[in-house]
Parts: sequence; C-alpha cells; structure tokens
Amino acid sequence: MPTVVQLPAGKALTVRAVADAFLGSLRNPNTVRSYSTGLGKTAE
Repeated sequence: MPTVVQLPAGKALTVRAVADAFLGSLRNPNTVRSYSTGLGKTAE
C-alpha cells in the first residue's frame, strides 16, 4: 500500500500536478502504467 503524499500547502494545484504526484508515489511500474491511462484522461 502506498504512503500518503504530502502536497505543497498554500499553492493552487492542477489535477495534472496532483495526478503526477500520486503516480510518482507508486512503486509498481505496471500499476503506474494502468493508472496513467485513467488519470491522464481525467486530467485532460
């Protein structure tokens, strides 16, 4: 199970920035590849 990722405080974040931070916290490359598809479409 991934750890909680602390996002910068006091700064407006885009959905893309949050998705990238989340994907960067994952260790399994297969999970990253799978989640990237859905998160990429959401971030658009």
